[in-house]
Amino acid sequence: MKTAVITGALSGLAQAVIKSLLEDGYTVFEGDLKFTAPEVMGNEHFFPCDVTSGESIRAFYDYVSSKTDHVDVITNFAGIVILGSVVELPYDTLDRIMDVNMLSTFRINNIFFPLVKAAKGRIINISSEYA
Repeated sequence: MKTAVITGALSGLAQAVIKSLLEDGYTVFEGDLKFTAPEVMGNEHFFPCDVTSGESIRAFYDYVSSKTDHVDVITNFAGIVILGSVVELPYDTLDRIMDVNMLSTFRINNIFFPLVKAAKGRIINISSEYA
């Protein structure tokens, strides 16, 4: 069984990749803040995941590792865009951008790495161009 973990799963680009992975026979574990509860539909596993929370990511990892012992590919699509001048944005806005667009990829990859290593898999970081 080929497996993939996708964060920011409800974004347009993520949905296109998920469609392609499903067509290639993958089981896809989709994490997104907008999911309200774990749900399974065919080879798709939907899981609520806040990529800014280590506890939320750990719960996602525990769910995935209860279903498989490996992950062939992780693709991090989670990202936000908040427009504004660097000199006008409040610090908490910049902190939020960095937390979602950059630190979340570290958290996901760090926590899920044992499953990726078991598969000799791949990590693909996309996030947002605003990182």
